[in-house]
Amino acid sequence: MTLVEAGEARLLPKAAAAIRTQIRLHGGNEVCFVCTVDADGNVDTARKVAAGDVQSVLALPGVAERGELLVHNHPSGELTPSDADMQVAFGLHGNGVGFAIVNNDATRIYFVTEIPTGKTIVPVNPDDVDVALGPYGLIAQAMKQVHGARNYEDRPSQRGMAAEVTAAFNEGGVALLEAGTGVGKSLGYLGAGSCAWAAANGERTVVSTNTITLQEQLVAKGFALSTSARSPISRCALRCSRDGATICASIAWNRRRGPEPALFENNVTEEVEKIRRVGQAHAGWFAVGLGHGAASRRVG
Repeated sequence: MTLVEAGEARLLPKAAAAIRTQIRLHGGNEVCFVCTVDADGNVDTARKVAAGDVQSVLALPGVAERGELLVHNHPSGELTPSDADMQVAFGLHGNGVGFAIVNNDATRIYFVTEIPTGKTIVPVNPDDVDVALGPYGLIAQAMKQVHGARNYEDRPSQRGMAAEVTAAFNEGGVALLEAGTGVGKSLGYLGAGSCAWAAANGERTVVSTNTITLQEQLVAKGFALSTSARSPISRCALRCSRDGATICASIAWNRRRGPEPALFENNVTEEVEKIRRVGQAHAGWFAVGLGHGAASRRVG
């Protein structure tokens, strides 16, 4: 019976030499590296971030950036991942980091998880958002249908706010905006940019408010108006909080949804279940599912 050696020869000479040197400097013990890969998926650079003993090494959180690879060696030469390796790989993958194991000679590398490929972002055109909120846009047309001949009030400050929200969704990061009374904040952050971005990218948008009243107002007026304006919103759900237990209500609602798309991704099921068990101690929470839908997504 022929034994096949685990791993691949995906180490370029420079990276292999760096890994090999550090392992020898540390007496053949386990060493942890942050590596990069080239366009062909080969490891082309490696820098040491931690060293351990013959059986273990620290897998430090946060040392590898999204798009990088965390690598450590198995001094035994057996590259099959341990249970601990699998747990580390799982956590890193959720943060956009790959995980691999190398032998001490740096001739073979075993990719437990490849570096996750980034999703192509479909940006929303700010001009489209501006037009949608303008005097002749879809929102204006929808309001005229709802309120009859009443004129739509064009608010340049609202369109300016919507442009900033759209830019934040397109580019990522955090946008801190202050808008006074009369700007039309709800449609400024909801009516076009955020929901359009979510629909274009198959994502979810989460809108969190300080009061239940505003949350209900957004659903009753904001989402309803956006829907009548042929907004891309397809599903909507309202989460109302009592005694800070909004998340528990969301989990309970989500578990009752059956085969429809879940609020939480599959890879956080265990964490969500822990939160649900803790939240059962809180009384007074509830959840309401609404018929005309919404998307929820992260801003960040």
